Amino acid sequence: MRIDEIAVDGFGLLRDRRLAPAPGLTLIRGANEAGKSTLLAFVRSILFGFETKSHPALAGGRRGGWLTVRTGDDRTVRIERYGQTGGNGQLRLLDEEGDDLGPDLLPRILQGVERNVYNNVFAFGLAELAQISNLSTADIAARIYGAGMGTGATSVVEIENRLEKARSELFAKQGRNPRMNVLLAEIDALNAQIDGLDPPAIFRAAGGRRELLQVELTGLSVEAEAIAIERHRLERLRDGWPSWVALGAARTALAELPPAPVDADAIPGDILERLALAERDLVAATNRAAELGREQARAVGERDGVVVETALLAGHHEAEALLAALPEARADRTRLIELEHDRMDRATALADALRRLGPGWDEARLLTVDDSLAAQGAIGGPFRVSLEAAERDLEASRAQIAAVELNLADARADLAAIDPAPPASPATPAEPVRRPGPPDGPIARAALLSPTWLGAGLALAAAGFGGALLLGLTLAQAAFVGLLLGAATAIAGSVASHAPERPPAGLIQGSDPLATRRDERLGRVRLFEERARTAGEREQAAGQALERAQGEWATWLSAHGLPAGLDRATAARMLDSATAARASLAALHGIQGRRDAIGTRLTSFESRATAFLAGLGRVADDPLAGLEAVRRDLANALDAAGTQQRASQDLERVEAALAATGASHQDATTRLAAILAEGHSADSASLRGAIAEANRRTDVAREIQAARGTLVALSGPADALVAFETDLATIADISDVEAGLASVAERNRELEARRAATLEQLGAEGRAIAEIENSAAAAELRQQRAERLTEMAVLAESWSVTTIALGLLRRTRSRYEREHRPDVLKEAETLLAAWTDGRYVRIHAPLGKQIQELERRDGVHVPLAGLSTGTAEQLYLAMRFGLVEHFGREAESLPLVMDDILVNFDPLRAERAARSIEDLATRHQVLYFTCHPGTPLAAAATIELPDLSPG
Repeated sequence: MRIDEIAVDGFGLLRDRRLAPAPGLTLIRGANEAGKSTLLAFVRSILFGFETKSHPALAGGRRGGWLTVRTGDDRTVRIERYGQTGGNGQLRLLDEEGDDLGPDLLPRILQGVERNVYNNVFAFGLAELAQISNLSTADIAARIYGAGMGTGATSVVEIENRLEKARSELFAKQGRNPRMNVLLAEIDALNAQIDGLDPPAIFRAAGGRRELLQVELTGLSVEAEAIAIERHRLERLRDGWPSWVALGAARTALAELPPAPVDADAIPGDILERLALAERDLVAATNRAAELGREQARAVGERDGVVVETALLAGHHEAEALLAALPEARADRTRLIELEHDRMDRATALADALRRLGPGWDEARLLTVDDSLAAQGAIGGPFRVSLEAAERDLEASRAQIAAVELNLADARADLAAIDPAPPASPATPAEPVRRPGPPDGPIARAALLSPTWLGAGLALAAAGFGGALLLGLTLAQAAFVGLLLGAATAIAGSVASHAPERPPAGLIQGSDPLATRRDERLGRVRLFEERARTAGEREQAAGQALERAQGEWATWLSAHGLPAGLDRATAARMLDSATAARASLAALHGIQGRRDAIGTRLTSFESRATAFLAGLGRVADDPLAGLEAVRRDLANALDAAGTQQRASQDLERVEAALAATGASHQDATTRLAAILAEGHSADSASLRGAIAEANRRTDVAREIQAARGTLVALSGPADALVAFETDLATIADISDVEAGLASVAERNRELEARRAATLEQLGAEGRAIAEIENSAAAAELRQQRAERLTEMAVLAESWSVTTIALGLLRRTRSRYEREHRPDVLKEAETLLAAWTDGRYVRIHAPLGKQIQELERRDGVHVPLAGLSTGTAEQLYLAMRFGLVEHFGREAESLPLVMDDILVNFDPLRAERAARSIEDLATRHQVLYFTCHPGTPLAAAATIELPDLSPG
């Protein structure tokens, strides 16, 4: 495949860009930000699809474009792709006639190369070149090692890894999780249990330990009960302490309060709520009145501070109508200018066309020309036939006359040779004798064609050929007819010119030979004289026919408005020129008509605008500019009128609200006075103080009752309550009670832990005794050991087979790597050795793994991490070139696109790599992007990219 054209519609900052690469090496040079990397991404996107949110059409146009490529079977295909998001977008493949070939053709054109392979092998930049991981993916590795060792889709290294994993899952040194390691540990534990098992001794020891544990458990239960009683006492004191303290504080507060007044019960319970509501309504009415006063002042200021242009408002409907038509009027002005330019261009074109037609041509004469299809057909049809036929007939008759005159001259010369002064009526011989013809008689001489009759035959052959064509015969048939007529004329004329006149049949033999020859030659003279007369009549008839045809042609030219003296070719060209001139004339008239109509409409609008502006007292040199000022002032006037109207409406609303607010203020004042009278107070503060004192007395009584209720709930009524209060009174600090409670809790936790341990030991002893009584433990342990030994034997055999297979596979892979190195690695080693002057001679790349190291010519192995940046990039570039060469041998080659990959090479290695690129370009198309003017490449074509800018 070869790229013949790169066409960018819109991609990043590129727009409407066309590049035509050469078949070999094309150097595409541009400064930084000239779009080189964008072009590289564009080629990738057209071939394999867009990346999401990548390279939107920032400079305009549709995102996408096309590549015109030449395939290996010499077909031209246009690969076109457009899309605003990621993915395939709108993909079409078109042939040279524009027919859609379908998207399924693209993978075949690309020879099955996937996006990852193309981006990292065929179209790459410095970023891809610097990463060895880009050459280690499965699809690229498969192209390096081909079919591998016959393992199908699974690599040899993957099989090794699977075997190693299977073996490590069976057994590992110092391992704990592999199954064989687990079985060995379980077998050791079972052996220890079997060796130490003695059922009678275990049974007796377990019984003794169980009795001791039961005695210990009884003592722990007694101690736990005492601890529970002490914890309950301390918890009641702790829980009752807050209520006891609250009870003392409430009693002290009650003693400090003054006695309740006599009329305290006369104050209603909801008086405070009604007091707060009346005060709130009074404050709200006062604040609302102040706010409305400010709004009233603002509305008056807005109403009185606006100036309205009443005259303009009165005519705003007409103004709006004129302003609506104003854009069309401005467009009419522009169109008039454009039409005037078009009219001048058309007038110039018409004048040029009339000048080319010749002097005396004007519009009136141009309109008399008939340029119909019938007229054009007449020139190339009937008139061509009639004129050419008449001309050919005249030429043929003239040729015949020339031939007859030559024969007549020959005959007269022959006659003069024997009779210089022949009598007018020669005597007839008395005894004519019939004599045989001479050795070179008529038959022999007829074989030698006369030049005169040969010319006449050729002329008649040409005439016959043209006539046959006019009759509709094919070219071969017409040639045969012409040849036949010409040959017959030449032979017949030659025979007639050389044959002697035969004497009459009744002549007597033995007459005078001289007289006989004289009579013969005299007869021939008279024969050719008769033929000359006949040919002259034919020439005269042909000339008259030609004059008639030319007269009809001249008459037709005059009738169709063309000069009478034109030939057919000139008439056809003049008719074409007249047709073009009439088209220019029609276009000119159309432009003038549109110009006049637009001018009339514009004049009418300007008159209306001028009258309107005069009515407003505005004078403007340009009525359209005056309307623009009206547009601005009308908007201001409408805004002012609206503002004034809104201010008046706000003022009316505020005055109504002020009246309502005054009524609310009076109502709140009346309600407040009634509430103070009901509460026997002079003001709100006194009323609230009296009510607060009564409420405080009630709250203290409620606190005393609540505290006593809590103490009764903890201790019980009557004597129990008295005793509980006595205990509480003895407490100096509640923290002592909390400390004692914490100590009891700690003792209880220790006791519970001891009880739990004792119970667990007691249960274990019971289970041991039950197991000894109910089962044969030793037999069961031996059975478990036998089962594990059987499983161990099976796993050991599997481990041995896996280990042997793994060793054989590793030795086979090592041998394969030594004896069957891929062509890709061989190509890359050759290039790398050439670029580094033989410093590195071998690439070590185990089958299915990444490249691990390079071997120098002195035998030292250098890992990839030990290579310089330039050397590493030269290695990766050599690998890519090897892949390209390998791919080109197996399938149709693909174009290479490289973006400034030599920048990290030193000058000498860059020069050597450049020669390799040039050599590669003789077999593959190469597009090399660079920003350096001194790139050491001899390219077949160089394309300079202009700078780009977002603006």
